[in-house]
Amino acid sequence: KYPVTGFGYKSSKVPPQSWNNWAKVAAPVVKGIIAQLPDDYVLEVRGHTDGRGPESAEGNKPGNMKISNDRAKAVYDSLGRAGISSPKLTYRGVGSSEPLAGADPKSAEQRRVTFQVVPK
Repeated sequence: KYPVTGFGYKSSKVPPQSWNNWAKVAAPVVKGIIAQLPDDYVLEVRGHTDGRGPESAEGNKPGNMKISNDRAKAVYDSLGRAGISSPKLTYRGVGSSEPLAGADPKSAEQRRVTFQVVPK
């Protein structure tokens, strides 16, 4: 419900204005989720890309998997700088494998970060 969107094409830079707005609303929610997780679960920051470009690196193109992983790590690192760190917080890129339903797979709307509670 609180996605970080607005990543530039092939970029993993966390948009400052989007991040600041997001942090005000979602950071307390993230802290609360982490605090309530059982020991065998983690909160995973998931980076996503649009469907343009290759999933794996090709030539001078880094590939969607690397870009999505870099996006997830950028938000994970930003959470750490905001004082949210825990062994129950992790990150992973999923490329374009989990598109938003009803949105064009190649649209900028697909370039986002989401959160998922997953087994450790």
